[in-house]
Amino acid sequence: MDDIPMVAGQADSAEPDWSQLNRIFYEADPADYFEIRSTLLLLYAAHPDGFGDLLSGGLSYGAMTVTFPDGSDDDDAETVGAQFVATEAQILYHHTIEALLRMYLAHREPTRCPWIEMASLRVPRDFKKLIEDRFVKEVPNEDAWREEVARTFLGRAYEDLSEPRSRTAVESIEMTLRVFAKDLLDDAHPYNAAKHGLAVNPMPSIGLTIGNVGKSGPLHHAGPAFQILEYTGEPRTWKMTTRWVDPE
Repeated sequence: MDDIPMVAGQADSAEPDWSQLNRIFYEADPADYFEIRSTLLLLYAAHPDGFGDLLSGGLSYGAMTVTFPDGSDDDDAETVGAQFVATEAQILYHHTIEALLRMYLAHREPTRCPWIEMASLRVPRDFKKLIEDRFVKEVPNEDAWREEVARTFLGRAYEDLSEPRSRTAVESIEMTLRVFAKDLLDDAHPYNAAKHGLAVNPMPSIGLTIGNVGKSGPLHHAGPAFQILEYTGEPRTWKMTTRWVDPE
């Protein structure tokens, strides 16, 4: 474990070398990681047979070589593949927006080291409260969030916010952030169930019909879904909940 870099000549000082910490932090680009994950998921979802053909010859990485059994006779291969796509799409989507919102919170106010701001958000409920207070509840000072979003996402690229182009860009970013924040909070249970121990039952397709079948006007929905256990309600009890997801 390396020590935090200190300012040269001030080893006894409590002042870290912020410029070096920031350089290390910004050398990594989370977008690259999420782009590769989404590409691999799309590759598998679009060409599962080709993916299997690629694996059939075995794979090597460094000193490790792995061979895979022939799954051509596996009647459950299509079901397992659909379960994987639904689960990974849900986890990837929420992992991405959580990273984005954490980045935003770390950069929305001037700070010497955004990395420390991000590392300080360690308690999930504190993070969720910040998101709820900022994006879900009414924001009292509209000018404040406009300046905040413009400074964080556009930097020196934005013009005066009285300019229509800048104002439109900032309002579009704000609207997108609010959609992401709502999804993160509303789907917290299935996301956490999938992320922590895969405590979900992914269903490739499950249907729900409300109304009299055979008569006009019943409401019907079918598609991939998660079944999860939740401890909720008043009085609080365990319930099995079905949540439909949209991998696309």
